[in-house]
Amino acid sequence: MSLFDTIANFFKSPVTEPTESDQRWREGYKAFQRGQDLYYQKDNQKDIQEALRCFDTAIDSGFEGADVSFLRGICLRSLGFHLDAIDDFTMAIELAPDDSNYYFARAGSKGFVGDLQGKVADLQDAIRVAEIDCASSRRLNEFAKERGYDDGVAGRYRMEMRSAKQDLEFQGSDERRLQRPGGSRRPDLVTRRRSQAHRRTR
Repeated sequence: MSLFDTIANFFKSPVTEPTESDQRWREGYKAFQRGQDLYYQKDNQKDIQEALRCFDTAIDSGFEGADVSFLRGICLRSLGFHLDAIDDFTMAIELAPDDSNYYFARAGSKGFVGDLQGKVADLQDAIRVAEIDCASSRRLNEFAKERGYDDGVAGRYRMEMRSAKQDLEFQGSDERRLQRPGGSRRPDLVTRRRSQAHRRTR
């Protein structure tokens, strides 16, 4: 053995057995990959539920990242658990604030639970972030243009903003109706949506 090999071997890190946390992380990563495959190849709601279980396992095992939080949020939203989805989208935004799609996803769930102002604020952020030249914006713009949005992904978000502003107008009309004496007692838009918002039980 040459002197160089002897020195290299001396400084080489000793081989250690993987720790319990390393093994848990690897299990989490495998669960994330499985969940991703199930979600993107989904045929029915059962696949979404199974993907959600995989993402739960990944996160519980210490596998963290914007992707896993976002995809779990999408599954939760698909199953009607918008309050939980908002939590996961918020985590994704904290981990990757330059991805406009995360704000857009959270905006949708906020609208479903009656947070109309929050929906508008998130859409404003989505548009602002989409107009910043970065890798995620370029990827999303390419995807949007392939689907006919000539203005890119920001154009898609602006369309949703029009819908969000209509909801605010409906809410204003409902509030005026409720203030009139003898008017219909039907709940306003925000109250109706809040009454349907619920969390899952694990």
